[in-house]
Amino acid sequence: MMPRRPWFPFNPSDYLADTRLLTLEAHGLYFLLLQHHWIQERLPDCPKDLAKLTGQDPRRFKRCFKEISQYFESANGYLTNKRMVSEIEKAKEKTEKARGSADARWHGNDANAMRSHAAQECERNANQNQQPTLNTTYVGATTNFEFDETVAREVARFVAGKLNPRTEKNREICWRAGYVVATGHVTREVIENALRAVAEVRPKNPFTYLFGCIRQRAGIPTKEVDDVWNNAPETPPRRVKGDQPPPSPNSDAAMNAPRNKLADDIRRIG
Repeated sequence: MMPRRPWFPFNPSDYLADTRLLTLEAHGLYFLLLQHHWIQERLPDCPKDLAKLTGQDPRRFKRCFKEISQYFESANGYLTNKRMVSEIEKAKEKTEKARGSADARWHGNDANAMRSHAAQECERNANQNQQPTLNTTYVGATTNFEFDETVAREVARFVAGKLNPRTEKNREICWRAGYVVATGHVTREVIENALRAVAEVRPKNPFTYLFGCIRQRAGIPTKEVDDVWNNAPETPPRRVKGDQPPPSPNSDAAMNAPRNKLADDIRRIG
């Protein structure tokens, strides 16, 4: 699994001072290799592999690489750039410090302080104009979303059993909690931890608080959590043998049909 480092520090003055004699093509190849170096932490010491990595013709790559070979060191079958190795080590050290601070915050001896911090963080996540956006319009029994509906329903029932939703909006929150697990963006452990936090803090609105905890602990960018959450399809009603198929979402029958099927289905989940 590749390390999650979406960007690396770049100093234009230092770079231009060291590369002022390079051709334009060599500049492009060098910078491309530095990006692969950052992601993979080292490069293969093989011209053919490097050419394949950068999408270049091997002969053209070999000719261009002569200009920038001075910026790389070879050891144990790999190429490394001294400056990039230093930046990678700094990034790792920063990550470890952040992880240590998080562990101290969440696993410290003062349980009350830990719960207080959890409450503040989750409430902040939930209330910064980032309430869950819910679309309760029924759009038909089939969707094009790739997710395991069985898993989504199972997790939704589990969440509903813990929080006992009494409104359509809160039932849909349970469904969406199941959906983010079924898509693989959030783990079941995150959902369970969020439910434990709700039980410990006992917030005024447990469903909003649950959403805030999921956003905080998902392990992926907050915007990604929001996008997946808000793009969840409405759970289709279970069809019984002999039922007529639902009308097309764009048909007149669908446009004029009562919009309460979602509520009925989510009520079954709870």
